Amino acid sequence: MEGDPDPPVRRRSVETEQLQSSQRIAGVVLSGALVLLGLWILHRFLPALVWAVVLAIALWPLYRRLLATLPARRQRMLAPLLLTLLIGLVCVVPFVYIAVEGARVAF
Repeated sequence: MEGDPDPPVRRRSVETEQLQSSQRIAGVVLSGALVLLGLWILHRFLPALVWAVVLAIALWPLYRRLLATLPARRQRMLAPLLLTLLIGLVCVVPFVYIAVEGARVAF
């Protein structure tokens, strides 16, 4: 014991390095597979999600302006409610108009 001034150095074996490399590769492959599986599951919903993002970005200034005009006490409840009703009306009113005009022409 006294003849060895340096403690033994632990060296990684080739097998340990290969195992870690294999685990890293398996992790990347598994992550990629999970991302692809998630996209496959969501592929029917992606157009709606993209439109939701576009509308959210486009209407953000209107939402901020609406927040500024409402009283501070009720703005957290009224601003989303009013903006949602406004968007709903913009989407529904043209269809109602078309239905009324179609019914008028038919009868």
